[in-house]
Parts: sequence; C-alpha cells; structure tokens
Amino acid sequence: MTARAGMTHPGSQRPPVAPAAESMHEFLTALGSGAPAPGGGAAASLCGALAAALVAMVCRVTAARDPSATSEVSASIARADELGQRLARLVTEDMDAYRRVVEARRSGGGPDAVQRALTRATEVPLMLARGSREVLALCESVAARARASALSDLGVAAALAGGALESGVLTARANLADVTDARFARASEDELAVLLAEGREARQRASETIASRTRHRD
Repeated sequence: MTARAGMTHPGSQRPPVAPAAESMHEFLTALGSGAPAPGGGAAASLCGALAAALVAMVCRVTAARDPSATSEVSASIARADELGQRLARLVTEDMDAYRRVVEARRSGGGPDAVQRALTRATEVPLMLARGSREVLALCESVAARARASALSDLGVAAALAGGALESGVLTARANLADVTDARFARASEDELAVLLAEGREARQRASETIASRTRHRD
C-alpha cells in the first residue's frame, strides 16, 4: 500500500496499533502444533476478519482524502467493522466446535452426541462462508470509489476473503461428510454452492474494476 504518513481515519476511536506479537506467536505456534485445534477453519476465519478490516481501512482512507466520498462509504465502513468482529469471533468458535467433535468421539457419548457436535462444526464454517461472501460484496461495491493509492489493499482484501470463503466451504463439506441428518446436509450443501458461486462472481468483478483502475494510473 502506498504510504499515507500522518493520516487519520474517520470513525477510528483510537490510533492503529500492531497486533500483540505474543498473541500472534501463540496462535501460530498452536496452529502449527499437532493439537486438534486451531485448524483450517480458525485460520480461515482470521483471514476473513483481516479482509474485512482492510475494506474498512480502504473506506476510511478514501473518506479522509476525499470528504465528498464520506456519505458513500460510511455504510461500508460500519458494515466492514461489523463483519470483521463477527469473523474474528469465529476463530474461537471454530476451535471450540472442533474440540467438541473430538470430545464427543472420545467420550463414548453415543452417535447423537457426535452428530450434534458435527452439526455445530458445520454451522461455524458455514457462517464463515456467509461472512466472507459479504466481505467480497463490499469489495465489489467500493472498488470503483476507493482511493487509488489503496486499490492494492482492496485487492488483498478480495484475495483474503475469497480464500476464506473457499476454505469455509471446504471445511463445512468435510464435516458434512459424516452428518447423518439428510435434510440439514442437503440444505447446507445447497447454501454452500450458492455462497461459493456468488462470492467468486463478486471477487471477479471487484478484481476487474481494481485492475482497470490500476492500468489507467500507469
């Protein structure tokens, strides 16, 4: 991203800070360990949250440099902030859901307990897919208005959200393979297919707009 020294972001309540190195190190160490969780779902949820935060930043930068754009991007800022918080919560929810699956299988609680855990372990990545699709829709909606210096950041947001969406679909489908509730499995699969298609289309449109505007800057 092009440097923007000294810029303030409308809507920010405090100055930006770097993530705590210890927290990031702990998460990455746990992710790389042999522990059941965190796993792919938690990692993908973090990617989705990062994508939403990038969209919010791009919108704030745009409004800061061009006050006339404030009314256009204010709703996107609020939505991106909300999506970021929601997706960040899924990091922990995914870890908890998978731990319950492991515990249900190890405890001998019976097939009903395992199925309840698998259902929850499917619902969490399904929420990740929904949220990531919405982040991609935001990327598309602001691509034509975003500050030129922040277009690469918006492109990164679209790439991260696209990866989070596909990862959420992959994780949900992996858990659905063991779900015996045919109605739930069918409804979930139908929604996953729609979310994936819509997200890919939104990402493509956003990427095309970003690429077009970037070429015109050269």
